[in-house]
Amino acid sequence: MPRRAASVSAPRFFAQYPATAASVGVIRGEVAAIARECGLGSKEVGSLCLAVSEAVTNAVVHGSAGRGDARVRVRVTLTAGEMRVAVSDDGGGLKFEAESRGLGAGMFIVAAITGRLDIRTSAAGTHVHMAFPVPRAATP
Repeated sequence: MPRRAASVSAPRFFAQYPATAASVGVIRGEVAAIARECGLGSKEVGSLCLAVSEAVTNAVVHGSAGRGDARVRVRVTLTAGEMRVAVSDDGGGLKFEAESRGLGAGMFIVAAITGRLDIRTSAAGTHVHMAFPVPRAATP
């Protein structure tokens, strides 16, 4: 169940969802609402939503591989002038092998849109941390 934090030093939003296609739109909507509260215009919200959708879609497709209990977690934290979005899964991590597709075009799109992008992967899952500049931190 989503929780909204009371201060900007704690996460503004944290939720865990089933790793399904339906969760992508729900997560995108939650993050978009916070972005609008932070003063982003329609174009910026659209770009931010594209980046979040790509990260969540990767978590659903690659982080859930054959597992019915797979989950996707999203956390939004606000600081002065920045909105940080973290998307995590419990999959087996990204594989960089000659025969794999590696990072698809989606993660290159995310990298182009974000102010900062950090991807950490291990056998315990993948964590995508994105930062977006915002005019103001949203009030709780």
